[in-house]
Amino acid sequence: MCMTDDQVLEEYEQHLAAGMVVYADITRCFYYPEEELLTLLDSGEMERHLPLYRLSGIEPSEHFERIRQWRQKHTKEEAWLELKKEYTALFITARPKVPAPPYGSLYLESEGMVWGDTTREAVKLYMEAGLKVSEGFKDIPDHFAAEAEFVWYLIWEELKARGMSAGEGKSTLDMERASKMSSIRERFLLNHLTKWAPLFLDKVISSGSKSVFYREFSYVTKAFLHSEAERLTCKSSLT
Repeated sequence: MCMTDDQVLEEYEQHLAAGMVVYADITRCFYYPEEELLTLLDSGEMERHLPLYRLSGIEPSEHFERIRQWRQKHTKEEAWLELKKEYTALFITARPKVPAPPYGSLYLESEGMVWGDTTREAVKLYMEAGLKVSEGFKDIPDHFAAEAEFVWYLIWEELKARGMSAGEGKSTLDMERASKMSSIRERFLLNHLTKWAPLFLDKVISSGSKSVFYREFSYVTKAFLHSEAERLTCKSSLT
């Protein structure tokens, strides 16, 4: 059964809204762990997001259950300490080398260097979207969490331009801006994030880390980004 144009648009916007929530979760999970991350786990919010993950094309319940079981075995203080220790060991400092450095240029540059040309390309897209790297941001701009947060922002801005933000009516439609945000998002995902993130996430999964949380959520994130890449590749082949 064929869908009407309105139905196609509604499905597209629902998919965008679901993806925005998933990218928000990814952002919180891959920045250095703060109390907000434990709130995400302890409040049941992540489980409530399950329908949105499914709408995005993946089934993460098995991995979420393993994370839930891990969390139940630890007090809040124990869980928070383990997250910080494992984050540091996986992504910041470990001997003889960091198992899973979270910077795109290390995977995209033939020399395996940070702040390479691909980092600058990412920053150019940030600027094209009207952003600049905050002076308070002390990390490298192609950090995995920063890039996930950028995609979240692009979706948020597109939905606002489509008149879908809370309290705004259809009179706020700005389809030129919506198209611009969509174009940047698709280029960024296809030419940058989905090219290197699976390699990074594979390193997390295979690192031998004791962290149930980072291993299981990396499976979820990899599946989600694979679904995103497939959908965008299919779309580009039809246009």
